[in-house]
Amino acid sequence: MVWVFCTRESFRNFIYTVDSNLDIVINPAAWVLFWVCWSVTFALMCVLMCCLRVARKVPTNYILLGIFTLCESYLVSFISAFYDPTIVVLAAFLTATLTFVLTLYACTTKSDFTTMGGLLFILGWGLFTFGFLLILMWTGNPL
Repeated sequence: MVWVFCTRESFRNFIYTVDSNLDIVINPAAWVLFWVCWSVTFALMCVLMCCLRVARKVPTNYILLGIFTLCESYLVSFISAFYDPTIVVLAAFLTATLTFVLTLYACTTKSDFTTMGGLLFILGWGLFTFGFLLILMWTGNPL
């Protein structure tokens, strides 16, 4: 939940404070921060996957997860600033819907998810949600 809040606030900051995508492309400080966050994210993933003692130590893992969350939210916001905000919101809504349906399926079934029925259920909901969103947001122009 904290990751979603940080990403939303960071994305909102990019959308409402940056005049155009050209500002991001020509701003060297934004690119330096992008590569620093990318490097920190990669290093933290390696540390959390390889050093199990560090990942399971209570105060340390929360601090590392907080740093990882901030870096990931900046990376997602930076990359999505290059796209149309409508497309980004559409992708976020589709992802949230599929996550909700996956959680609902996992909580209500006793079968293994890898069976063909579960896969068809999730793919069907994904296509249904995508089609519904296209009906609501179709402008008549090709994507």
